[in-house]
Amino acid sequence: MQLPAKISPNPLLTSTVELRLNSKYPREEILAKVLSHFLPSLPILKEGPIPYQVREDDPKFEYTPDFILSNKDFSLSFSHNMISFESVGEYKLWPNYFGFIMEQLNSLCELAVFQNVIRIGVRYASIFDGVKEINNCLKNTPVLSVEGFNTDGLRLIASKFRKEDAIISLQLRPNTKIVKESGTLLGLVVDIDVSKTFSENTAFDNGVFATIDAFHSIEKDFLFNGLLKEDFVASLSPEY
Repeated sequence: MQLPAKISPNPLLTSTVELRLNSKYPREEILAKVLSHFLPSLPILKEGPIPYQVREDDPKFEYTPDFILSNKDFSLSFSHNMISFESVGEYKLWPNYFGFIMEQLNSLCELAVFQNVIRIGVRYASIFDGVKEINNCLKNTPVLSVEGFNTDGLRLIASKFRKEDAIISLQLRPNTKIVKESGTLLGLVVDIDVSKTFSENTAFDNGVFATIDAFHSIEKDFLFNGLLKEDFVASLSPEY
């Protein structure tokens, strides 16, 4: 099945590409170099959501950014051990978004503050507004029954899949309410994260581009060919 380039209305909640990295340089030096390097092209500066003093004592915040730089189209978040990208506002479609990512990563490679890549992840989360019954849109619907008890519906479905050396983490959240500037949405949230963890000696260079692009293709194939029914995809006004 051909993969659509665009569907309407745009269901995206997030479109994050994250790289976890390591470096031989001190944290403060990395932050200063990256900030001064990217600030001219991404002039809107915000601090990360969690102070470093809190993150230092809690492993689950290890890869939380110190700073977020953005312009009207894209954002770049970073710390001493990670960098991530996000499309801001209306989604710019993958060729434009990926072009921005490649440009920034090429520039970061030239800066030479990071030596190795630890993990690459491509995460897209969408809400399909108005979907009340997940079997109306999913090819296969999980069923959980317990003898003697009536089900009150599934609240969260989480599973992992593998495609070659990529791990696909899937979360489905039926009947979820999302409040956006444009209004309140109620429907099915589909959250797909395609990732790979690398050995410690994997170089951080422009070889990561092929991995990022491949993971995006896996995510789209998983969503449109693997997860969603063809008639449901057709109802989303796909453009090819």
